Amino acid sequence: MRLIYPLGLLGLLGIPILIIIYIIKNKYTEQIVPSTYLWNLSEKFLKKKKPISLISGIISLVLQILAVIIVSVLIAKPVITLPNAAKDYCFIIDGTGSMNFETSDTTRMELGKIKIEELIESSKNGSSYTLIYVGATSRVVYENLSNKDKAIEMLNKLQPTGVTVGLTGIINHVQNYYNENKSLETYFITDKDYTSSNINIINVSNNEQNYAIYDTNTLVEGTNMKVSSSIISYASDAMLRVDVYVNSELLTTKEVECKKGIVQEFSTYVNVTDYETLEVKISNDDALDLDNNEVLYNIEKTHSYSTLIVSDRPFYLTSVIENVGNTDILVVSRDDYNSSMSGFSLYVFDSYTPNVLPTDGTVWLFGASSSIDQSGFSVQDVIEDETGIAATYPKNSTSIYRTLTSGLLKNQIYVTKYYKYGLYKNFTVLLTHEGNPLIFTGLTDSGNREVVFAFDLHDSNVPLLLDYLTLSKNLLNYSFPVILEESSYICGDTVELNVLSNCDSIRIETPSKDVSYLDISSEVTSYQTSEVGTHTIKVMIGDSEKVFNIFVGLPLSEQYSSDEVTTLELQGVKENNYRDGIYDELIVLFVILAVIYMADWMVYCYEQYQLR
Repeated sequence: MRLIYPLGLLGLLGIPILIIIYIIKNKYTEQIVPSTYLWNLSEKFLKKKKPISLISGIISLVLQILAVIIVSVLIAKPVITLPNAAKDYCFIIDGTGSMNFETSDTTRMELGKIKIEELIESSKNGSSYTLIYVGATSRVVYENLSNKDKAIEMLNKLQPTGVTVGLTGIINHVQNYYNENKSLETYFITDKDYTSSNINIINVSNNEQNYAIYDTNTLVEGTNMKVSSSIISYASDAMLRVDVYVNSELLTTKEVECKKGIVQEFSTYVNVTDYETLEVKISNDDALDLDNNEVLYNIEKTHSYSTLIVSDRPFYLTSVIENVGNTDILVVSRDDYNSSMSGFSLYVFDSYTPNVLPTDGTVWLFGASSSIDQSGFSVQDVIEDETGIAATYPKNSTSIYRTLTSGLLKNQIYVTKYYKYGLYKNFTVLLTHEGNPLIFTGLTDSGNREVVFAFDLHDSNVPLLLDYLTLSKNLLNYSFPVILEESSYICGDTVELNVLSNCDSIRIETPSKDVSYLDISSEVTSYQTSEVGTHTIKVMIGDSEKVFNIFVGLPLSEQYSSDEVTTLELQGVKENNYRDGIYDELIVLFVILAVIYMADWMVYCYEQYQLR
């Protein structure tokens, strides 16, 4: 046994002080009595009780000395050394999607945490604990922590996600701990079937009942829409009821007979051809709710745009934008345009140079003849040749260049007149002549997307080429970027979003109501999904707001407990060289101290009220 705080024994100095007090204290108490008879009677009584009276004071002194000794020892904190009893524990807890399975209101994750808590509570003091969480953000929760209460507190904060994660990186990390300490006690709490000779596998799966639905799609046939899905029952044969909701209204219900482990194709018809939300749901109860429904969102309804064309000859522009763009078009003459016109997604200036660029949408400029503030370029000269100037496509391997020139036949383009521009910002040049940019794209100083043609379409053969339609479509996709390509994802997927011109913020709200804001400093931003369910995306552009919903489904590999057995091994021979543990549970001593004080109090009361 050793003392953690030896200076606590200074409290023993109180013992001689108690003895001195005992020696000098007054042992007699004056009392007023009404008569000599009562005094004599009292003396007779005291003579009979005198032996007890003599020893009672000594007992009190002894008890007080014992109390001082115990308190001093407690302050010094004695601990008992337990040889080779303390261990170093490394817990790996699976936080993937399948750990959301629930039985009797307890998830597999909760069962796993209970198992770890029991191991920590039963371990000897002096042990250390490392906890590794395998989830959407696999991480070391704590490392070599010796405080049991803190270890359990941090453990209980963990929650399962909806992703599926490979264990290779985690096992490699644990291997580093094992290389440093071959006596490491490693526990892997999971619901997958693993075997190991040097990792303690704790499987919390009970092969619970689970039904799942996935791969939902639609097809319009006349005045009806066909809804199709894949359905499976993992644990047993089952008759499943499938409900179809359109815009939150139940339109049809169908029963599907499923054989254990066999995918059943489900299809039905609903009497609509369009929707904002469509949900297919299994209404039978099972142990995992996350894969019982799938939702489709029509994101095209949110992608609506408006275009202002400033031109006296708008035919080439209106015809192509109407054919390839999803936008409403307003045409005004150059004389009728003024800078107060706003609220459009795209502004097209055809052979017209505005004094100020709009700041609330994408800008297209054709043959701007003078420099414009914040445009990113300046007009330096005008080049003319009535016989035709041959334009060339530059060599460029950037992704934006490949996107904007995708599908082009790259027919020879000729212009008879163009303006020579000096670029003082980074632009993606699509067409040049002798190093001078003829078509380029980029951002204005205010952050708006910008497409610049250094020539008037009427001074070129561009509108006569097949490439005109393709190039216009590519540029419109650039100008009206589809914020989201799709509305359905699998948990763990990365969602990419195009950042619109003059976008103020992009807000993400997850199914658990966690809110985050994305970085909008570049033209494309993204975030990784880690929760199953509907995510709401709000894009703020000035005073307007675009709201998108996406549905994130559970990976198929997390919907059932596989029969496949995987072997996990740490390299190296297991050793049993544990550290010495300690026993410092002093509650028993505290109880003894309390008993001593109670005994001392009883003796004191007996002396004061019975021995007089």
